[in-house]
Amino acid sequence: MPPSLPRPALTGLEAAFTACRLTPSRQIIARSLSTTPSHLRQTFPPDSPKFITLPEPPQSSEVKHPPVKGHLPIPRNIFPTRGGSAKVKTAFIKSATPLSKAEAAGLPPKSAAEAAARRAAAIRRKNLEEGIRGLYSRKKLHQAKILARSQYKVEFNTARANAPERLDERLTRSTVKESTAKQVQVLPDPRRFTKAIRAKHKVERLAAQKSEARTDALAQLYVAAQTFIVTEEQLEERVEKLFKEDAFVSNGSKETNMWDAQGAPISIGQRQAQIAGLGSGLSTSSRGAAQAAVRQKLVAEELSGGKLVIEER
Repeated sequence: MPPSLPRPALTGLEAAFTACRLTPSRQIIARSLSTTPSHLRQTFPPDSPKFITLPEPPQSSEVKHPPVKGHLPIPRNIFPTRGGSAKVKTAFIKSATPLSKAEAAGLPPKSAAEAAARRAAAIRRKNLEEGIRGLYSRKKLHQAKILARSQYKVEFNTARANAPERLDERLTRSTVKESTAKQVQVLPDPRRFTKAIRAKHKVERLAAQKSEARTDALAQLYVAAQTFIVTEEQLEERVEKLFKEDAFVSNGSKETNMWDAQGAPISIGQRQAQIAGLGSGLSTSSRGAAQAAVRQKLVAEELSGGKLVIEER
């Protein structure tokens, strides 16, 4: 290890600073040079407009209005649309501020106080009349201004809409050849009136079909309503018939449930076969007889204009 080099001697000032830095018990206290007390200092964030202090002129033109809290009430319509002009008439003003009985009878005031009261009442009547007439004239003037402004806008817009094309627009418009314009233009369909008549007939036919289907459904509902249970006697009779002990016994049979008496419910495959006309479990003759019965029922309903009711035996 090489020998350490000798350190130079410290002067008095450097020795003092070294002692202050090395001694933990001594601390340098930072002192602010501002004369403003600490409790009056304000710290503004960077987003505050007061973060950067700008000088203001002695007489600033900025007018700072105080905050207005609440809202102003909606003014009442003194002169409504119907009967509003009647308030300007003298009869309304007289009825609103009638004379006293003594004054109407022409009697003189009995005292100075009564005379002063009569003069005050006369002043109030005069002020009311002048106020009503002034408000009515202001309303008429306001309505006339609104009407004039509206008419001016209508005339201005109409003139602009009917004005010829401006020269700058015509000169700066893109050029289109006449042959190209004829090729790309959309001509009216020459058969549009025929198509419109055909569409009208189609709509009428669909409406007639909907009306007929609605009438047919209503007739079916009317026919089905004959078997609806609407009274307590019918409900009791139906319950006694279905829940008696020998409900499923017929012709000496020994059925004990609905499936034994009427068979299992029809399956989806059987229903699809019936719709397709194939049938399931029926012979050719039986299927033909069933189809003939259905056709006869439909023909009879078409001829009679109603629904047939097939009573179960």
